[in-house]
Formats: sequence, C-alpha cells, structure tokens
Amino acid sequence: MQGWLFVFNPKFWQPPQAKALFNAVPDERMILLDLFCEVKPTWSKTEAFYGKPWVWCIIHNFGGRVGLFGGLHQFSADLNKAMTAAGRGDLQGIGLIMEGFGYNPIVWDRVTDMAFRNEVPELESWISDFAKRRYGASLAEAEQAWQLLGDSVYRIPSNPTSLVTRRPSLNLGVGIACPPKKIYEAWESLLACAPRLGHLSTYQFDLVHVTRHVLSDLAANHFSDVVRAYRTKDPDGLARASQHLLSVIRQQDELLGTREDFLLGKWLEDAKRWAVNDEERRLYEWNARTIITLWGTPDGVLHEYAARQWSGLIRGFYLKRWEMFVGRLQESLAAGKPFDEARFEKDMRKWEEEWTHSNEEYSGVPKGDPIRIAQQMWQEHRDQYRKIFEPNMVSLTTGKPSSCSSSLPPYPADLAADGRSRNTNRFWATDVSNDEDPWWQVDLEKSTAVGRVVVIGFYGDSRHYGFTVETSLDGEIWDIVADHRDNKEPSTAQGYECRFKPRAVRYIRIRQPYNSANTGRHLVEVAAYAQ
Repeated sequence: MQGWLFVFNPKFWQPPQAKALFNAVPDERMILLDLFCEVKPTWSKTEAFYGKPWVWCIIHNFGGRVGLFGGLHQFSADLNKAMTAAGRGDLQGIGLIMEGFGYNPIVWDRVTDMAFRNEVPELESWISDFAKRRYGASLAEAEQAWQLLGDSVYRIPSNPTSLVTRRPSLNLGVGIACPPKKIYEAWESLLACAPRLGHLSTYQFDLVHVTRHVLSDLAANHFSDVVRAYRTKDPDGLARASQHLLSVIRQQDELLGTREDFLLGKWLEDAKRWAVNDEERRLYEWNARTIITLWGTPDGVLHEYAARQWSGLIRGFYLKRWEMFVGRLQESLAAGKPFDEARFEKDMRKWEEEWTHSNEEYSGVPKGDPIRIAQQMWQEHRDQYRKIFEPNMVSLTTGKPSSCSSSLPPYPADLAADGRSRNTNRFWATDVSNDEDPWWQVDLEKSTAVGRVVVIGFYGDSRHYGFTVETSLDGEIWDIVADHRDNKEPSTAQGYECRFKPRAVRYIRIRQPYNSANTGRHLVEVAAYAQ
C-alpha cells in the first residue's frame, strides 16, 4: 500500500484514523511504501506506520522531467535516520518509486548502493568515488565538478521545471533553483576534462546535461529582460531581449540533438513501432505527444507535467510558443494596447492540442559533436552566465547585516540584502502561521542619508503585498516613512519604489502584514538609496 495518503491529507490521517486502518489488516497481509522520503518522510510521523512492515522509498522524478536534481543530502540523512533510529519499526527495505528516470544517475547509484550497506557513507567521499566509477579514471577536475554539482543541483529534492518548458505568460516566476556560481564552476571543470574523457559516452552525456542547465538559466534571465522591457514600454529593448531568449532556446535544441538520450524523434518512433496499421500508428503518436506536453486534456492543470527538454520538442513545440508570445508582446506595444493574456492563453491551448494531433517527423538519430558544441556555448555564454550570479542591484543595503523575526529554511534574512533581485528563488521568507508579526531589517552600520527604498516581494504571478517601511537611528525609535498596507499593485521584478524626504538612517525595517497569495511573507530584495 502506498503511504501517499498520509502526505496528501495529513489533517485527516491522525493517529486514531491511521491505527484503525492498519489494525484492520494483519501485519503479514500489508506492507507500506513510504513514497516521498526525499521530501516528506511519513514513517517518523506515524511511529513507523504503527508496527506494519514498511519500505523506505523516494519518488525523485515526477513525470519523467529532464533536469539536474536529487536531494542527495536530504535523503541520505533521512535514510541514515531510518536505518539507525530505535523507532524505525519493521523497516523491510529500500524502494525506488520514480515516474521517470535516466537523467540523474548519481541518485540511483546512491540509493541502490545503500541496499548493500549497513550504514550510510559520508556523502563527499562517496561523490568522489562516484566520479571515478563513472569515468573509469581518477581526474581532479571531474571530481571537483561532481562535488560542485552535489553541493548545488543535488541539494534540490524535487524536479524544478525550466523556463523554456513553461507555457509563456507575463506572470511567470524567473527563479533559478540553485547557485549559478557553482554551476559555472562545475561546467568549467567538466569542460577541462574533454581531452581525457571526451570519448566516453557518460562524459558526453554529463557535459551536455550541465550545458543544457546553463542555457535554461540564461533563458530565464533573458525572459526577465523581456518582461522588464514590455512593462517599461521599451520596444527596442523588447526586440533585443526577445532575440536573445529565442536564440538561447534554439541553441539548447541544437545541443540536445547531439545525444540520443534527448531526442523527441526516438520517443515518437518507439511509440509508432507498436502499431499494426495506420490508425493505431496515429493513435500511439497522439498518446506519445500528449503525455509529454498536455498530459491530459487541453484545459487540464497538468500541462507541462512531464517537461521534457528534448531536441525536436524544444524546436517544434516550446520554441513555437515563445515565438508567438514575444510576437504578441511586440504587437501590443506597437498598437499601444495591453497584452491580452486571456486571449493568448486560449489560443495557446488550441495550438497545443493541434500539435498533439500533428505528425511532422523529428530525427531519432543524434547529429553533431556534443563536445564541440558545448565548448562553443562556453565561449559564447560564459561571461553572460557569470553576470547572473553577480549582484545586479547594488545599493546601500548590499551585504549589510540583516535580521528578522523568523525565517523558513532555506530563506534567511541576508538573501533580501544581497544585491540580487533577478532570482525569485533567493529571498527571505517566513509564515504568519508561526510568526504573527513578522519583520525584516537591515543595519547600514552607520548613520546614512536615505531618501528612497525599493521593496521587492516575491513576483511572477498576480499577487500583491501590503507593507510598511520604517527607519531608525538607534534601533529603538522607529518612524514609518512609507505606508502601503492597503497596496493592491501586483508585485514585480522592479519592486515597489518608496520615496520620501532624505533623512539620516541607520536601520531600515520592513513589515508585510498582507500577502494576497498565501500566508507567507517574502522579500527578494530591499534596496536603499540616498535619493
């Protein structure tokens, strides 16, 4: 029996209800699968399923999405706890309950290795050994690359989606899920291994996969420029940003086309090969196209659930949508009319369904040299990618000591004063369910003239925040210099600009009594200026 019901509906499944269910079945007739241990282990919340035999499992991949992720640290810690805890109950084994796999071999290596051990080995040395096994050689650059990946993308337990595969909208978040600096360094280290490892299929796969990740981050960065140019009514800026976005998406398709692992054509041909006549062939191709795009009906909420970053699918499906989107934005600016988001959404759904019924062919054979193309991407994009992790909004608050009433891991106070406003995955966060009067503040360390504060909450949807800005010289007596508790304007990447008569300030405090979206409180960045 799957243990998912205890994750999905924990309010109902309290101890009396769970015990009533378990006690109705003899122990030898039931075994529980604790599915989601990399994110939400249930065994430790149910007294190890109240004595029933159970299996520690990870789902890891929903829908077979393409991405670098895995939560190595989280599930290693929980598995160690499960194997050593006095209250582990009748733990029977380890399970892999994936909806798709093949893109993160380090995860499967780690989990299956545990089936042959009595204790969970230390992760850093294990990753170095993994790199040696994977390439059949000990190479310092390769081990360094995997340590960097282990400390970045493989701290992410659930599979994030790329901006490229999301249905275009002005209200998309542009978060980059892990530190780009570590990805940059891992990318550089992997490329340095090409002379010795370039002939290996495993190395080629890894290099293409990491380069694909970089291009996805760059696409998200260009998208933020597209939105900024549109909202500031800058047609030339919109044209430039749109060109950069579409170019990176095309390059991603070309790169992925060098490896059979990332080909739409192979997926479609595999599906059609089962057919015994033309009618079946059309049906199987429609199913194969639908499951990786709409997942269900055109109006369903699970579109892009599979999110496959594949050559062919990017060029023939995702790129087409982005071309239509930026084209509509440009038409909107030229006509001086607002972008009709609802109309575009309706047109997209119609177009997407038509694509699932189409039958244009895509190559199932890889084309091009993956090493050469990855090296070209490095030469073209390395400087631009470096800018993603450099501060883009330097102000009086950048790098200054910050504090807060509370925070949620992994969103500490300092992320709202790091000079980085482009990434909606780097923010201070707390929740009013455990902090009734949340606040965040920064110490400028000395009396400083301030006349403008820009407050950036989480953005990428239609939410708005009510907030106040307070200043103080001693941290004891506070003055409200901007009161926007009744604000209804949507939160954007540009933030809420608050101007006031310049005054001497040492401390700046933000309170957010209202968030239209949920009970969370979030600050991506708080920037202060003299005027």
